[in-house]
This record gives sequence, structure tokens and C-alpha cells, in this order.
Amino acid sequence: MKIYSSNILTSLLTGTEQTSQRLPNSKSSSFLLACIIGTSGVVGIDCSIMTVILHVAGQFKLIKTWMNKIGTEINRESVHLEKFEIDLFKCIRHHQRIIHVVNDINNLFTPILFMQLLTSGIEICLSGYAMLGYRTAIIDVLKFIFYFISMMVEILLFCWPSEILVQESEEVGYVIYFNVPWYKLSPIHRRHLCLMIIRAQRYCSITALTFKTLSFQTLTSKINSCNTKTEIKVQMISGIQHSCFIFYFVTANASRPNFNEHIITVYDIKQK
Repeated sequence: MKIYSSNILTSLLTGTEQTSQRLPNSKSSSFLLACIIGTSGVVGIDCSIMTVILHVAGQFKLIKTWMNKIGTEINRESVHLEKFEIDLFKCIRHHQRIIHVVNDINNLFTPILFMQLLTSGIEICLSGYAMLGYRTAIIDVLKFIFYFISMMVEILLFCWPSEILVQESEEVGYVIYFNVPWYKLSPIHRRHLCLMIIRAQRYCSITALTFKTLSFQTLTSKINSCNTKTEIKVQMISGIQHSCFIFYFVTANASRPNFNEHIITVYDIKQK
């Protein structure tokens, strides 16, 4: 009976040891799997938004190609009125259709982009402050640098396609004015081209809740603001540490003789 109970006891002990040895491996594997799934989801959403914006920008580039072709045909030979009207109206309708698509994309993606910009800015500030910490280990600094770069790349994935979209939508009007010989056309066709140029002057863009246009200017302003906030936080923390040092020194040495002269000397050394 004692042998049987001792065997049970040893088996239970060995079982707990095995489970305790296996537990860290299972936790690490589940944590790695969760990180992979979360990263894949975030990267998938960001790349999908970038692909949609680049596709719309490509449609504006297609309109420019059609208008260049119309201008080449007018300069090369006499204008076939029926074919010219078909090509011109195709460009006008496609331009209006793509403008509506941009409005739909803004209505769909602006809340997502706003939250991404807001959280990315906060995370960049915190990562920059953590990298500038006084007692941060080298491994932790490398982790924060990697996290900082990943946040910057995420903002770049939104601002770079949006900048291309702004440029392509603006260049439609320039292509019509400079590459199409509108002075050879009838007044009704000139009026159509003039309306198309006026509409192209209002460039299409992707915004974050309709008050922040995503572009390279947004990216640079975000970087500058994050750097300024990080410097302010570092100065605040250093000031707090300096005040705590003075308070601790005063409370610990207030009963010493000639304390006033000593505290002035120490304060001057601290300031230097």
C-alpha cells in the first residue's frame, strides 16, 4: 500500500514537473501565433487600403492617357466628329465616376484612417521617449526602434498613395490644357473641356475625418510634432527628477550645521 501510494505520489510529481516544463513552451508558441495573426491582420488591412487608393490614382492616370491620345489624333489628322465625341464623353463620364468613387472611399475609410493616425502618433511619441530613457537596456532600445520604424512605415503606407492620388487628379487639368489643341475645336467641345479643367482644379484626396488630408506634408508634420512632444516629455521628466533630488537632499540633511552654505554649493554643482 505504501509502495502504491509512493508510486502515485512520484507519478503526480513527475507529471507536474512535465507540465511545468511544457507550460512555457506552450505559452511562447501561443503568444507567437497570436502575434503572427495580429500582425497579418493589421498588415492586410493597411495593404488593402493602399491598394484601393493606388487603383483609383491609376484611373486618373488612365484618363490622362486617353486625353493625350485625343490630342495626338487631333494634331495628326482631321477631326472625326463622331469618334471624337465618343472618346471625349467617355473621358468625362469616367472622370465623374472616379470622383464619386473617391468620395465613397472617404466615407468608408476616414474613421479607420483617423484612428490609425491618432494611435500611431501616440505610439511614436511613447517609443521616442522610451528610446531616450536614461536606464533603458540596449535590447529594449532595439525593440522600441523597431516599433518606431513600424509605426512610421504604417503612416507612410497611407500618405504615399494619397500623395500620388492628389498629383494624378491635379494633372488631369494640365494635360487637357497643354496636350489637347482645344483651340481647334468647336465652342461646345471647348466648354466641355473647360468644365473638366475646372473640376480637376479641385484635386481629389483621402482625408482623416474630412479635416486632415493625407500626403507627404501630413507625414512630415506628424514627425515634427512627435519629435517636439518627445523633447518636451524628456525635459519635464528631467525637471521632475531634479526637483525630487533637491527635495530628498533637503529633507535628509536639514539638521546638519552650515546646511545653507552646503546646499548652495551642491545646487551650483548640479546646475553645471
